Amino acid sequence: MKHFTSTLSPLRFVALFSLAFSTFCFTGCKEGYDIFEDIKGNIEDNEDMDDGDEKDMDGDMNGSWLFASTNTGGNFTIFDVNDLNKIRTTTAMTGNMDADGIYYDANKDIVYQLSRTQSQVNAYTDASWTKGGEDVSPAFSSTSDFTNGREITVSGDKLIVAEDVDEMNRLIVYTLGDGTITLDKIYNVHFNLWGIQLVDGTLYAVKDVTNMLAVFEGFLSNPEGDIQPTKSVAIEELVRTHGLNYDASQDIMVMTDIGDAGSDSDGGLYIIPEFSKVLMDTDDEGTISKDEHLHFRGDKTMLGNPVDVAISADKMLYVAERANGGGQILVFNYPNGSEYCNVKPFKTIAYEGASAVYLSEEE
Repeated sequence: MKHFTSTLSPLRFVALFSLAFSTFCFTGCKEGYDIFEDIKGNIEDNEDMDDGDEKDMDGDMNGSWLFASTNTGGNFTIFDVNDLNKIRTTTAMTGNMDADGIYYDANKDIVYQLSRTQSQVNAYTDASWTKGGEDVSPAFSSTSDFTNGREITVSGDKLIVAEDVDEMNRLIVYTLGDGTITLDKIYNVHFNLWGIQLVDGTLYAVKDVTNMLAVFEGFLSNPEGDIQPTKSVAIEELVRTHGLNYDASQDIMVMTDIGDAGSDSDGGLYIIPEFSKVLMDTDDEGTISKDEHLHFRGDKTMLGNPVDVAISADKMLYVAERANGGGQILVFNYPNGSEYCNVKPFKTIAYEGASAVYLSEEE
């Protein structure tokens, strides 16, 4: 899904150099980041006019592209994040006023998006040719098999929907064909769901309304019906998790914390390096301690209800922030220390109702 790009933009080079410098000079991320923010402050002041500029796609989707859904507008938006000094966007108007999970198949140039308006998954072909502000219709769709869908994940020809309904939480598996999304099987899960990701046969799922992560090894080999996690672990200090992204190539798990759902200022991000080892060393129903993760939290972060997250090959963190400012895409540098990090985002982009993000990286 992700590959290292062959070149780095000038701003990413500055960011990486500054990150390395601050890591060398400081033991904690707070001090290093405050100095870095002062260094780049003037650069960002001159960048804001580029945010939100509509760009017609030209058929070239190489590099890094962020796909985002919204709960409050009938669209999905593609952010060109190849150069963080000049982020440009294009928006496809779908007519779905409430959408969540999103995925881009770079090989087939198809966007899959979960429509909460229609309770189905829609597929939009020729995504790289989308014009800004253009009305688009799905080329094909799934049947309506859920009532409160949230995240989606895709692996091979399987697409999975997380349905978050009290007393009836389900993982719904579809098979992707040539122009088809066909129901395969449905699993009943005995906890509330939100973020999910299928990686090498293992499904990772957040336990909504808790600080816990569920792991289903050999997920697709299970027969239809009730299913139990292979292991569940808690994350120390996390309050209520929603989004996750595991990058197997870097062995980093990132999880979001919305805290109190009614607050727009108490959210956080939890980053677990060497995740596979940490998970293996943690007993079922055990806790990943605060010494084993890095985290962002505090008034400078603008994190209120971060509902989804993606990590790039060069360790930039892209967050769908639902509450603060009515919805934003927040971009953070990877933290350089293990202490409490209260730092401003590297980049902020207004995006009303932000509900999901997916990062596509191709050389």
